[in-house]
Amino acid sequence: MNGHQHHFGDTTSIAGSSKAHPALNGSNVHEQVPDDVDVQMAEERLHADHTVSHLYESGYLHGNFSDITVHVGTAVYRLHALILSRSPYLVHLMSTSPYKDMIYIPIEQYPDVTLEAMAIALGYLYSYQAIKMVSTANARATLASGCLLGGMDDLCAKAYNICKDSIRVDTIEDWLAWTDAHFSPPSSSIPPSTPGGSGGTAAGAHIVGASALNGHSPSTSAPSTPRSPSSPSPLSSAGQQQQDRQIVAPSIFGPYAQLLRDDVLEFLIVALPAILMTDSNTTTSTLTTSNGHQNGGESVKSEINGEALEALLRVFSRVSFDVFKTAMESPKFFIGSDHDRFRFAKAAIAKRKQFAGRGAEESVVLAVGEGRGNLHVSRKLRRKALWKVAK
Repeated sequence: MNGHQHHFGDTTSIAGSSKAHPALNGSNVHEQVPDDVDVQMAEERLHADHTVSHLYESGYLHGNFSDITVHVGTAVYRLHALILSRSPYLVHLMSTSPYKDMIYIPIEQYPDVTLEAMAIALGYLYSYQAIKMVSTANARATLASGCLLGGMDDLCAKAYNICKDSIRVDTIEDWLAWTDAHFSPPSSSIPPSTPGGSGGTAAGAHIVGASALNGHSPSTSAPSTPRSPSSPSPLSSAGQQQQDRQIVAPSIFGPYAQLLRDDVLEFLIVALPAILMTDSNTTTSTLTTSNGHQNGGESVKSEINGEALEALLRVFSRVSFDVFKTAMESPKFFIGSDHDRFRFAKAAIAKRKQFAGRGAEESVVLAVGEGRGNLHVSRKLRRKALWKVAK
């Protein structure tokens, strides 16, 4: 306040207006006050917009009157400690840095974060307009950057929704690779945890070096809901139990990692077969094993044509076993009857021997009961051959 008295929200501050004193002129409060309130709110909003615009243009983009230098990889920003204090992660860096006016953000430790995304996240600390720079190409890196810095709920929600919408037929394999990289089986080691926040991609014109405003390229290093954590998961009960047994590595994406994984599985199990079935004509396709014989000596009457069926087999031959098991055991994975799903699983297992299923024996069993069949997929690692050394 610096010695000044402010009366924001006080109707008496509107000079010369009798409407500001409804009790004095006998007018009805509900009829008169809203006009003045609307005017005052509009004035306050205009003032706030001008202030934020000035902060973003002069402070962030041009680095005027900077009091701290921020190094991000090869990029250098001239920023303002007070604005940066909106981020819990940056507060930690500033309070522990050996230099009073300089900090370093080690993005090389976070493969999901890019220079472009970090620029967006830093710009978001100054103004909401940085959110306009989030796109399909940089949304995943932006989400990671926002989660890292923290305190960016709107930016993270925006980036997350764009990520969710980007899960399509042409991107599903990339998203499956991302899922495998961020969710480790029990035998996997768990990397150290990192400070959390949400991510974004942006650029600042005042950056000294390789990260000029238009000099960033979209993130391609990372394979690219908000849904409430209490919302139903797309997984079947068996798949959920498998997921519960799984050890999940700490992720820079925080709670969004699980949301995105659920979105990927939902698309893989429900949307992808439906899309392929819609785009294809109903035909009879024969699933064959890797040795050229038909599964069980029978042809599979599928509701998708041979090309679409082969596309599904190609996808499921390359996914991790946990994802494969979850999909095959889910009643939501609909490609016909339970027997059709069983035969598809057998064909996929045969194809997986060349890819994701190498080094293990995978099998599927159809348990029929109460008029409905339940699939159970299992996996057993092959024992390595032991060689006896002759003395």
